Amino acid sequence: MTTEMGPRDVDLGLRERFAGHFIRFWAWAVGVVSDDVDLRFRVPTATLFLSGESEHSGDEYERGSLAATLVSMNEVAMMGVLAYCGMGITSLAAAPGGVIIPLLLFTVACVASVSLTGSASLTSSINVVDHTTEPAPDALDDLQQQYVDGEIDEEQLGERTAEVWER
Repeated sequence: MTTEMGPRDVDLGLRERFAGHFIRFWAWAVGVVSDDVDLRFRVPTATLFLSGESEHSGDEYERGSLAATLVSMNEVAMMGVLAYCGMGITSLAAAPGGVIIPLLLFTVACVASVSLTGSASLTSSINVVDHTTEPAPDALDDLQQQYVDGEIDEEQLGERTAEVWER
């Protein structure tokens, strides 16, 4: 079952699009760690796509929390980059002759700052398309095994499967 939540037809600014590329990375990372749900973030439309099996299929609160978590992960990471660059710039600026590394750190800090402000304004613009389904009941695995073992025939399998799904 497909459920769509959030605003549609959003017009993203440059900062939001820039931050969207980092959020796309976080969606990929969470999808890699997750066993059952695949996440994809499409930057031009600010849309988060979910597919696979989930106990929270179609739950707007859970999906909104997931979108906010991805944005928060990006914000925390960018604040860490800013803190690291700030410490590096101040310590290296006092060193004699070291201009290139502080300039590089300043550039990285500017990138992190743009991503941080873009993430903050992107939070309310994310549209979530939930293509997940609820996991099959455990009783279906037992029925399949009984069919494979020859304990029930195809007709009984169909009847019992319908009974399990009705519960």
